[in-house]
Amino acid sequence: MLERDHIFIYGPPGSGKSYLGSRLAQILGLPFIDLDQEIEREAGVAISEIFSASGEGSFRRQESEQLKKVSQCGKDSVVALGGGTLLTEENQQLVESSGRVICLHADESTIVRNLDNHKNTRPLLAGDFHSKLRILLEQRAEHYNQFSHVDVRQRSEDQILNDLQIESHRFNIQGMGKPYAVRLQPGSLDRVGKILQDSGLRGPILIVSDRNIYPLYGRQVELRLQQAGFVSAAVVLEPGEKDKNLAAIQRIWDGCVSAGMERASTILALGGGVVSDLAGFAASSYMRGIAWVAYPTSLLAMVDASLGGKTGFDLPQGKNLIGAFYAPTKVLVDPNCLASLPISEVRNGMAEVLKHGIIADPSLVELCRSGRWHSNLVNLLPKAMAVKIKILCADPYEKGQRAVLNFGHTVGHAIELVSGFRLRHGEAVGLGMLAEAQISVQLGLAEPELPAEIALCLKQLGLPVSIPGALPIDAILAAMQKDKKIEGGRIKFALPQRVGRVDFGIEVEIELVRSVIMQLMG
Repeated sequence: MLERDHIFIYGPPGSGKSYLGSRLAQILGLPFIDLDQEIEREAGVAISEIFSASGEGSFRRQESEQLKKVSQCGKDSVVALGGGTLLTEENQQLVESSGRVICLHADESTIVRNLDNHKNTRPLLAGDFHSKLRILLEQRAEHYNQFSHVDVRQRSEDQILNDLQIESHRFNIQGMGKPYAVRLQPGSLDRVGKILQDSGLRGPILIVSDRNIYPLYGRQVELRLQQAGFVSAAVVLEPGEKDKNLAAIQRIWDGCVSAGMERASTILALGGGVVSDLAGFAASSYMRGIAWVAYPTSLLAMVDASLGGKTGFDLPQGKNLIGAFYAPTKVLVDPNCLASLPISEVRNGMAEVLKHGIIADPSLVELCRSGRWHSNLVNLLPKAMAVKIKILCADPYEKGQRAVLNFGHTVGHAIELVSGFRLRHGEAVGLGMLAEAQISVQLGLAEPELPAEIALCLKQLGLPVSIPGALPIDAILAAMQKDKKIEGGRIKFALPQRVGRVDFGIEVEIELVRSVIMQLMG
């Protein structure tokens, strides 16, 4: 766990480090530092003049000195490095001990285009520009390839910035009041007190968790909060969807009163999706709204439930019928928590990863289909999160596009409810995706092979591909009729056309839904 977690943007001269770095910093709400500009500011002359007067060796010494200052900067920043800053082992070790390095992968034609009007400002490329550039790229190819990279060749700025956020393991969700940061960092749970302190959050802090998670992490979190000077208390709920009800909300409200919570206090949701839904709703309503922080501990919560500010609880008649949009102040993800998950809960979360892949990222679908997801959990986390976050920023209050995230949930929620929650959320959503893909085929919207592709992925994930025959079909259909996605008495579905394309707001006749569900009954 790093004390500082800067994002260093690296790569060949002319790859766009300064511009893309400044745009990334703007999106993430972080300071931006251009190392070359800092060198010029301190030296009082342009870099080309330093080269002319003192040679490259003098410049490299000044570069290393400035890099030390920037790396020790107390606030996390996005830093654009020079094209050769990390050629020395000392500099490379310095940045890797104080942040993440992301290298921009650019070819000769991209660099030439970017530097068309700035060739004279690059001392190492002075003279025969094209020849020297070609030699420099050949000499440094192996060096640049050792870092995580983002390809900038023939790609839109939006695509590049999306990938930069994924590689930086940081996001900023906007559109629901004040933007809030989402940060993925191994070991961050052990620094939770310092992180909340640096974020300006205040106590008392009420930890909301459940009987499965609190014994694993609760005492550790309480200790770290105490060390940071916070007064804290805890409410430990029963685990699972069965107890996602008003009684649980009442327990949290009572905990707030007992802990002496004020309007400036903070609720910390430590657990899976049920915990974050309940804690977020309690925060939205206690004293008309107090701050809350999501610290998801399950894969499902990390990639889905903790993101987007949907909070609430269930009624006996249906899931999430009572709730509010209420954004957290922060979402902090420690992937080390995945090590404590039983395989059944990992599979539960992978259903949502598959859903995000079908919506917008075919590479996630391929990971599920190939069976290689077991060894790629930490790497697929930011990719799966990025799909939802991009949609959230475009439509935070589900007025349109955000409805694509309901894919699999219209049928899935009904199956989950009727099973008495014996089927886990991910198992039910997987079956819902399979049913809704088949509905889409029947309507002539989806490619005929799509249901079989989804079924293969579900099998590779160890998730069911048939609905338990003991579940009454009429009860499933009745539960769907009470779904919050109903409009004008009609159920509107989010249906896939193909991997990478899901449409929303599609009305479906109930008899077609009945027919498809019957076909999937085991």
